[in-house]
Amino acid sequence: MLGNAHPIDVLLKQLLKEDSFLIGEVLVSGAGKEILLRHYKSDDLSITRRSKNVADARFFARFDSSGAYRPLKSAPNLPADWELTLPGLYEARLAIDDFYPAALGMLLARMEGRLAPVDFMKTATRQTGMYRIVGRIEPELAQESIGATCHPQACMRVILWRLSEQTPLKRLPREKFETTGPASILNLPRIYIPTLGRQVPQVPIYCAEACNLLVAACRSAIKKEQKSTFEVTASALNNRTD
Repeated sequence: MLGNAHPIDVLLKQLLKEDSFLIGEVLVSGAGKEILLRHYKSDDLSITRRSKNVADARFFARFDSSGAYRPLKSAPNLPADWELTLPGLYEARLAIDDFYPAALGMLLARMEGRLAPVDFMKTATRQTGMYRIVGRIEPELAQESIGATCHPQACMRVILWRLSEQTPLKRLPREKFETTGPASILNLPRIYIPTLGRQVPQVPIYCAEACNLLVAACRSAIKKEQKSTFEVTASALNNRTD
């Protein structure tokens, strides 16, 4: 019975009508009573860590295959040697939230028209302290920083924000943006999963606002540019006095 169920549990039930769906790098399957989570590239031979404890999702998501800490959960470097077997929707919701924090909540908000993107420059201009300088970043330098930090090889999120109200992002491939309009259960993109031999719905992981990693990257880019400008100016002055 889902009459009084959590809204995200209801969403999960709908997503599992086709038995499986992909979110990030996690394949979620639930044909029977249990719900299975594993890396979409893994198979029975590659799995060495199996668990029925939802708390292990946080551990599986913490490190990459080399054992290095993963500071960005939406980076495409989730290890593929694990499998979680969970008893129901509640546990699956908790596990998915450990792999991709707030992803299902943002999907639901987007489907209901409640997710309000914040343009990058609005985020930049409200920074304080050591990050205040980000509010003065030049548009082209911001575009370069966003292109490098938010590239699909670095982050799998689907970006909803623009550089500013008048300026779109220009240094990212088409796959980084919504191409079919706001998501609904009926128009989710589909992706072929070799281990299943068929296509499944692909749930977008939305980005509604620039993250702290991007803000930090922009600050570093500004500092680097300032240092370069200073060195060029200093060199020119030295040459004039020689």
